[in-house]
Amino acid sequence: MKATKSPIHAVLTWVRRQPPKVKAFLAVVSGMAALVLLRFIVHDHDNLFVAAEAVHSIGISLLIYKLTKEKTCAGLSLKSQELTAIFLAVRLYCSLVMEYDIHTILDLATLATTLENFLFL
Repeated sequence: MKATKSPIHAVLTWVRRQPPKVKAFLAVVSGMAALVLLRFIVHDHDNLFVAAEAVHSIGISLLIYKLTKEKTCAGLSLKSQELTAIFLAVRLYCSLVMEYDIHTILDLATLATTLENFLFL
């Protein structure tokens, strides 16, 4: 007797068989659907932005940890780090001028960790 596949398993199997362009399209559509869903679920968007900034800062900290542990920056683009630092500096300036709150502190932490990456590149 053949075991029945769950619908999730069937969908994952179908996605794995698709060409890369179809997978990319499905990823974009899924991301947009997730954003629309978040728009209706999250009532206080400020908490969502704080969480996103915290995750960004933690991600860059993990990147620094990886760079110090492995002693290599293979796969890390200097140009992307420069653009991230410029973006964060402008965002930090705007945050200081317009509203001094938790976003400013998280932006400062993220900028500091991004600039620390330049020591390893």
